[in-house]
Amino acid sequence: MKTFTNRFKACYEILLVTLFSLCFSMNTSAQKLMTGNDGSKYLQVELSGHSYFSRMMMVNDFQKLGNAKVVLSDQTGIIYIYPLDRQINQLSVQVNQIVQKAESLDKSYNKNQQTEIINNLISSNGDWIEAYALSGERVIANDSCHKSFPFCTNTIYTFPAGVNTSAQVGPNYNCLSTRPNPAWYHLKILDPGPIAIYMFSTPSRDIDFCLWGPYVDPISPCPMTNTNGGLTGSKVVDCSYSPNPTETANIPNGVAGQYYILIITNFSNQPCDITFQQSGGTGSTDCTILPPPATSNSPLCVGETLQLNAATVIGASYHWVGPNNFVSNQQNPQITNMQHSQAGVYSLTITVNGQTSDPTSTEIFVYDPPNATLTGDASICLGDSTQLTISAFGVGPYRAAIVAGSGFPMIINFFQTPHIFWVKPNITTTYTLTSISNNACAGTVSGTAVVTVRQPPVPAFVASNLCSRLTTIFTDQTTVPVGGIAS
Repeated sequence: MKTFTNRFKACYEILLVTLFSLCFSMNTSAQKLMTGNDGSKYLQVELSGHSYFSRMMMVNDFQKLGNAKVVLSDQTGIIYIYPLDRQINQLSVQVNQIVQKAESLDKSYNKNQQTEIINNLISSNGDWIEAYALSGERVIANDSCHKSFPFCTNTIYTFPAGVNTSAQVGPNYNCLSTRPNPAWYHLKILDPGPIAIYMFSTPSRDIDFCLWGPYVDPISPCPMTNTNGGLTGSKVVDCSYSPNPTETANIPNGVAGQYYILIITNFSNQPCDITFQQSGGTGSTDCTILPPPATSNSPLCVGETLQLNAATVIGASYHWVGPNNFVSNQQNPQITNMQHSQAGVYSLTITVNGQTSDPTSTEIFVYDPPNATLTGDASICLGDSTQLTISAFGVGPYRAAIVAGSGFPMIINFFQTPHIFWVKPNITTTYTLTSISNNACAGTVSGTAVVTVRQPPVPAFVASNLCSRLTTIFTDQTTVPVGGIAS
């Protein structure tokens, strides 16, 4: 009996492995099996090969997975899904079903149906889901330690709390049993002494924090791998995991010239604004670490003029650096005839009374104008649908305008190309692509698609000599608008 049981167990394991392999082969482009440093298994899902509509469907459904942790990673369009109290093969099958469902609906639903679903998803999740589906980028810029924003306690700060994101692995988060939707900040002490930082959410949601310090700079303590780095338990100054919508972080004795690093999390995972400022203490922070906002008119088309802008600070000198050895000491410099080689990150520092700020930056994108072609001539019966295809070239996402006959333009936004969509005209219609553009440029278009709509035949016949013992004669009176009859 024991031998039989072992054989049965072995066969069962082989069957599981086979099924697991099959479920991966069903959609290998969508998900990959990953192995962590501790040997644990998890899934990597890549969204780049899917349409804008499919991405929104998948992200929405991934958030509803039970017994699983879903993480929108720092990598563009990459989602990690970790099993919690369940087998990885079961999770893989469920993820694959979500992907297939999204792809199936993308092919079967027309534009109006997709638009209705998209609006419902935005209504139930918030604008972040559309932004992530379009860009593949997490919304919160300062969502990890090495991306922390400087702040000055003389200023009141308000920021929109993130939703559906997770904190990086590595730091010792002390009391924070979970770290959803993190926002990272750092401050530099000017006058030593105690500092109290009060924070609250609007509307009232559960927020938490952890505070580390002191450090000689705000970057080197940040872990770039799955290690604590400098954010160890011994460096925790204060921490709270209370269920309250208000918190107060206390630095008992701020050290002059040293930095402190603060993480604020949105435990509620519901949209809200978080406000924080110094509420007490004799210590103060060095506000010269705050750079003025650096902005630009990016994105640009090739050949356009770049305009860099910095906020006005009384008594400040400005210093810009950028690609191709660009250097400028103007507050708002320009670069004419922008080319691809001049795209990239432009950084700004200011100096006031001999104190130089941390750099702030703005990323510049330079695009070629896109071009696109419409195809899809077809002949259909009345009541049927057919597919048209927009083949776009250049950098997306794209915005196309199509006119059906002499009607109003139909606007189509899409990320993946070629973009295939359904039409269902009632009469023969010529579809014309009238414009194509991306975030920066209007491009060139070509092509039309003629969809010929054929009326269905109307079957009819008459019969003579019925019940007369003579040969019954059937006469076909079927009406065939176009074409012939096939039996």
